[in-house]
Amino acid sequence: MFLLHIYFVWFQYGPVFSFTMVGKTFTYLIGSDAAATFFNSKNEDLNAEEVYGKLVTPVFGKGVAYDVPNHVSI
Repeated sequence: MFLLHIYFVWFQYGPVFSFTMVGKTFTYLIGSDAAATFFNSKNEDLNAEEVYGKLVTPVFGKGVAYDVPNHVSI
């Protein structure tokens, strides 16, 4: 059912769209052209620590994986 909803939203709004689910806003990039901007961007433009740090810090601890600045992890 969820995938059907994604299909209808994509059909109505195009390959880049956002919606709120369970209190969080999710942005979808459907297709290679839409996703290319995301996957080809620089770390300075998209902050992975901000997103993934909240997920991996409780698992791996502080100072590991995404809990360090980009210049340290690269």
